[in-house]
Amino acid sequence: MLSRVGQEIDQLVVSVFQLNGVLLAAGDQITAPFGLTSARWQVLGALAFSAHALTIPQIAKDMGLSRQAVIKQIKLLAVDGLVQRQSNEAHKRAELWSLTPAGGEKYENIMTSQRALAQVWRKGLTLAELAECSRVLKHLEAAVQQASNARRPSLAGARTLERKA
Repeated sequence: MLSRVGQEIDQLVVSVFQLNGVLLAAGDQITAPFGLTSARWQVLGALAFSAHALTIPQIAKDMGLSRQAVIKQIKLLAVDGLVQRQSNEAHKRAELWSLTPAGGEKYENIMTSQRALAQVWRKGLTLAELAECSRVLKHLEAAVQQASNARRPSLAGARTLERKA
């Protein structure tokens, strides 16, 4: 028999998955007039929120995306002139990426549309409830990440086990 806490965590996980799907669909509606998708908006957002240029792995980690997904979106954004490549003196093969002025402008236009809709989304929720929701989700994100990292065997150890078998 699953405990009450276990049941609530199960429900929370399902709710977050459902919210993610709804947000991605809404994001596609928000970004469509700007010729983008939610996936490209996510990458623009990672760059917009960063105080400095980012590598592909940094963007992927920040946004919970795969590196391959970020590479695909970065290439499309670069073709559109919304992001630019920069050399990385610390690591020659890991290029840095940042928004172009056009990318920053497009991102801000999308955010203006999103903020208008957010006023509709938040109906019935107080500022305190929104803040508490954000706090709880950040706490759970950190806990899940920590647990995931603790369970992940090292790649080197896994390769050693493969060779022994």
